Amino acid sequence: MFFFFKQKTAYEISACLVGSEMCIRDSFNLVMEERKLEMGKIAEEKQIPYQALIAGAAITLPLVAGSLGLNAMCIYDLAPQSIPYIYNFFVKFSGIQLCFFSGVHWGIAINQHDMQPNFVNSSTDVKIQFVLASLPLFLGFYFTTNLTQLLEASPQYGIASLIGMCILHLNVLYLDYSAVTKKQAPYWLLKLKLPLSIASIFSLGAIIYIYQNYQEKLKQKKSVYEGYQVEENTWKPKSKRQPRSAPEAEK
Repeated sequence: MFFFFKQKTAYEISACLVGSEMCIRDSFNLVMEERKLEMGKIAEEKQIPYQALIAGAAITLPLVAGSLGLNAMCIYDLAPQSIPYIYNFFVKFSGIQLCFFSGVHWGIAINQHDMQPNFVNSSTDVKIQFVLASLPLFLGFYFTTNLTQLLEASPQYGIASLIGMCILHLNVLYLDYSAVTKKQAPYWLLKLKLPLSIASIFSLGAIIYIYQNYQEKLKQKKSVYEGYQVEENTWKPKSKRQPRSAPEAEK
């Protein structure tokens, strides 16, 4: 029964392949044009969604309140044994906030990568965007996880790491401005991130002020779980239990 069907020549098959390739290319271009039009509409949005407001407030207000509260605790000498732990907590929280802010630009860079014809190799602009979005992630993680060791090694190292986190916030703010001006992100993104970034830098400045003026209180890091106990606002080691002698052990 196969003889009833006409067999196609190589020329006819190649023509069909060329036609299908053109259809795929045209459909891809059509999808990209529609996607660019949709991104243009999104870039013109100026009203900040309430979900973004809630997320921004949830990741920024604790840092601001914590830095101000720590300053009050240091000035009025409130719960001095808790100051080092609260200080380290909010420093690490600022690193989490920085990663949250820069993670937005990973999504923007991935979207720009998907909109280019070459799916394998990103363009130079997209590669730069990936690198700038990665810097706050890795450097912020390094600063926050090693800040205790940096503070103990030298005051200059600790202050330099905190200033470095402020610079990383400015880097993220530059990415926000660049994404909005290139219409890669909605206009409300810059309206939201500008006050949040300023508040974050202010909070880091308050943490730097604590370190410069209350270094001694930040060095009290011993706890009862590490074999120490608090007596009259001083740190004293717990008395170790003496081992029993052999006759007493037999009794």
